[in-house]
Amino acid sequence: MTGVPSIIVKILTKVKVELLKGSRLESITKVYEVELSIGEETYYHLECYLSRLVDKVQVKRKEESIRIH
Repeated sequence: MTGVPSIIVKILTKVKVELLKGSRLESITKVYEVELSIGEETYYHLECYLSRLVDKVQVKRKEESIRIH
């Protein structure tokens, strides 16, 4: 992205990563045949809901895995 300020590139990169996570969560929901799957960050923001850890998955081109509840 020639000529685009680096802050814009950083923001777009972050958005892309979050979209990939969302897509992965949607796929996991279908694979496990559940109505809702949430990622680790969302899980930690929920205080009054019970959930269980379903799996840990890796997002494409990323080394760290995310926990699916």
